[in-house]
Amino acid sequence: MKTATIKRKVKALKSLIRHGVNLSNPEEVQRFLNEVNWSHGTKNIVVDSYNDFLEMKGFPLKLKAYRRKHNLPFIPSEEEINQLISAYSRKVAVFLMLLKETGVRPIEAWRLKFTDIDINTSTVKVKAAKYSRSRILKVSQQTLNNLLSLKRESEYIFFPSGREERFPEEIEYFSRNFCKQRKRIAEKLGNPRRLENYPKATVALTNVLLLLWFGSAAYGMSALKLIELPIASIVYLFLLS
Repeated sequence: MKTATIKRKVKALKSLIRHGVNLSNPEEVQRFLNEVNWSHGTKNIVVDSYNDFLEMKGFPLKLKAYRRKHNLPFIPSEEEINQLISAYSRKVAVFLMLLKETGVRPIEAWRLKFTDIDINTSTVKVKAAKYSRSRILKVSQQTLNNLLSLKRESEYIFFPSGREERFPEEIEYFSRNFCKQRKRIAEKLGNPRRLENYPKATVALTNVLLLLWFGSAAYGMSALKLIELPIASIVYLFLLS
């Protein structure tokens, strides 16, 4: 089990404890989850973590997962996306522009190295993350210049230390900092739309990418609804995950 997965499970169990739930009482845990105002996705993370806890303690039962509700995601306009990107620091802005322009996942962009940039063809070589394929993507001359102008702190473009053991820690810090700045920027620009309780959209967008790669026969038709969205808006959903 990866370190990040362990941390997520521990965090889920700690959230139950903070709410005064007795972990030794499965019925109390189930009752709390039925009543608390959390999304079904969040509840399922807690259920998965708690079931591991029950197994570790030798309890012969498991809580059932909640059926997730698929609500329509908040879709910002491209103008709002550009305003948000331009308000960030240079390095973060280049990171976000790359996502907006190419549709790569944040984890894929985070792992990009300077050697993955091909100046002659204006492309970047993206190594596959979970549920995706390695690919070579075209970028604009402006994005190419911005990537090459960033300070070289390591062999990676955005990953500061370049040390694998620090990967989860640094990307978590990057994500947390992004969310804090997004709230500050929304307040500064006076746009309450960016202060909404954005839905998690990683799964939905992953389905779109899978659909584009492998076809609707393999992954169903539900993701087709998102394909009609502007690519900038679809990519932006990843930033909210």
